[in-house]
Amino acid sequence: MYKLCRPRRAFLLSSCIWAFIIFIVVRFVSFLPLRQPDSPPPLFHRLSPPAGNFSTGFSGPLVRIVHQSWASRKLPEQFAEWSRSFSACFPDFRRRLWTDKDNRQLIARHYPWFLRRYDSLAPGVQRADVSRLFYMYHYGGLYCDLDCECLRDFRHLLANASLVFGAMQGLMIRSPRDPAYVAEGQIENSFMYSRPRHPFFWDLIVYLNATTGEMPIMSSGPYLIMSGIHAARQLGIAPSGIRVDGRDFLTVYPPAYFNPYSWMLLNSRHCRLYGRFENRAQLRQCRDSFQDSYVMQYHTQVWAKGSYLISGP
Repeated sequence: MYKLCRPRRAFLLSSCIWAFIIFIVVRFVSFLPLRQPDSPPPLFHRLSPPAGNFSTGFSGPLVRIVHQSWASRKLPEQFAEWSRSFSACFPDFRRRLWTDKDNRQLIARHYPWFLRRYDSLAPGVQRADVSRLFYMYHYGGLYCDLDCECLRDFRHLLANASLVFGAMQGLMIRSPRDPAYVAEGQIENSFMYSRPRHPFFWDLIVYLNATTGEMPIMSSGPYLIMSGIHAARQLGIAPSGIRVDGRDFLTVYPPAYFNPYSWMLLNSRHCRLYGRFENRAQLRQCRDSFQDSYVMQYHTQVWAKGSYLISGP
């Protein structure tokens, strides 16, 4: 009887040893990074803040760069004027104007695995929208559309945050059940601030790379950003009080700060939708009606049907 039990005991002992080995391997693998910043992403992702992906290679509490983009380096006069306003607000910040050519080169050089997806996007607004994600992820800093005018310095609002957006009054997405619902209002991708290598932008890039075929024209911009915010909150990683790498994971400022004029509500009789000001006096009236704001966006929407030419004094 004893001899018959010996094989069984040996089998149980062997099973325990293998179970222990498997347990150690699984635990070890679970501590490995899920992804590296410049490697092809998995097909499925989970919005999560892997602190190891953050870059700490900059000095000071702020990332001192302002990103803007246009088809070429020759800006319309009004856009050039608004762009210079950020140098007036932040004389120690570097301004970087990205062209369509620059955008593709950035992806081809640092993220070649995304290039096929990038080339499949609609030229113009979709590629410009997606390129912003790469500015934010790769370099960090401040992104503002060219129809944004800086009214006064607001670095104190960025110093203690790692990811910043500004809400706008109005809701295109009204149902809390919608995957892009954000309670603060419409979140535009026209104003963003981030530390380099922020996982929020990485996960949006991962998501886009996993999609195939044509995308609705609006799905690469505000809807994508709001979907990311909604998903982060649903997963419990971006409510108030959650911090990543010692900083707030997500800050959404109210409309009065960075986007006071709503293209949905038309909440100023002095402003003109699509930038259709008859003269500069009208433009000044619009700006002065929101003089307590830090940034004024005029919503020229040149990618659709807007205007950027203002004539008259």
